[in-house]
Amino acid sequence: MQVASCTSNAPLPPLAPRYAMYGKIFKWRQENTKAPIEVQVSFGGLLMRLKGDPRHLQKLVLDSRVYLLMRQIGKDL
Repeated sequence: MQVASCTSNAPLPPLAPRYAMYGKIFKWRQENTKAPIEVQVSFGGLLMRLKGDPRHLQKLVLDSRVYLLMRQIGKDL
């Protein structure tokens, strides 16, 4: 799994990602043209499933590579 974490104690800019992962779409499914799209992505064993409106997910295609950028919101834990 390719995971990058920012572990320095220096403050990050407000919109900087805290974690970045690189994965591949391995499953793409839609029952009919108006049904929600379900996309499954593998990040080297860590799996993510997205299910949503076709207008948001229709550009994701099978076997394409994607980046997942995450950052913490709210208070530090």
